[in-house]
Amino acid sequence: MKKLLVLLIMLLAFPGHVSAQENPLQISPVRSNYIAQPGSTIRVAMTIKNPSNKIVSVTVIPKDFEASPNLTGEPQIIEGSSLYGISNWLTDVNTDKKLNILGGQSIAYEAVFRVPNFATSRTYFGLVTFRVDNSAAVSTSLGSIVFITVGNPVTSHEITDLKYGDSDDATKPHGIFTATLKNNSDGLVTPKLTLKITNKSGRKIAELKEDKEGSVLPNSSRNYTFSPASELPNEQLTATVSAVDQNGVSSDKNIQVNLAPVQDPSEQKEAKPPKTSLTIPLLLAGLIVAGTGTIIFLNRRKTAQNKQPAEDTGENEKYTNKR
Repeated sequence: MKKLLVLLIMLLAFPGHVSAQENPLQISPVRSNYIAQPGSTIRVAMTIKNPSNKIVSVTVIPKDFEASPNLTGEPQIIEGSSLYGISNWLTDVNTDKKLNILGGQSIAYEAVFRVPNFATSRTYFGLVTFRVDNSAAVSTSLGSIVFITVGNPVTSHEITDLKYGDSDDATKPHGIFTATLKNNSDGLVTPKLTLKITNKSGRKIAELKEDKEGSVLPNSSRNYTFSPASELPNEQLTATVSAVDQNGVSSDKNIQVNLAPVQDPSEQKEAKPPKTSLTIPLLLAGLIVAGTGTIIFLNRRKTAQNKQPAEDTGENEKYTNKR
């Protein structure tokens, strides 16, 4: 089961041809999208290739899955059927018999899905797996994901979170931006995301594409990451992520990223005491000198004032006596 989950991650993340050296099958296409109406029939043509030099016997097994809560886009295989799964829609008779494939040969397979008359307008999804019967392990299975959108559901999404931080991946030494996109609709959302980085003056520093493309299942969320190719400048930056889905519906979000160097608080504390120890003593010394000068001046003035009246009085009396 673990190996199957790994293969499914590859299917959702890379909508192209996928093969695994440890798996004796190659399936094409690995992902299909169809538009349907209630009561209609969808026929999905697939090719199964046996790259080995031995004959293999294959059993077709439909599976349902749902979005995993870890937000990586990894599908979570469920046992039984899902409310929005299409495993019960597969009616091909090949599900009841073995498909024998010669070594180095390919066979055509047609998966036939009958959409129920009561199907509401939304996207339904499932997986057609092909298990090699010479091994009981599910890890020898590979499959093709099928999305069937019934009607024309309106898509709606929002970017609920955007953050920047260091990366544990050695190939991403300049940090990583992570945006969380939430699909608020019943339709499948296949967005294209870009992240623009600007400085305080509005000048563009970088424009990044998401590291991996991938769809967001209805009413679920998924993380998308962006890795700068070079070191970002040490200043205050604005990061804005924008998403546009297949219907032209857009959403965006921005955050402030402050990469300006911050002085070590210990250095700030060490810088303050010398400044304070010089300023306060000088200020006190100035006050003391000023105060001392004022006191001396006042004392001299008082002394001068005390002496002046006595001399004036004596002279006046002398002049009076002469008269």
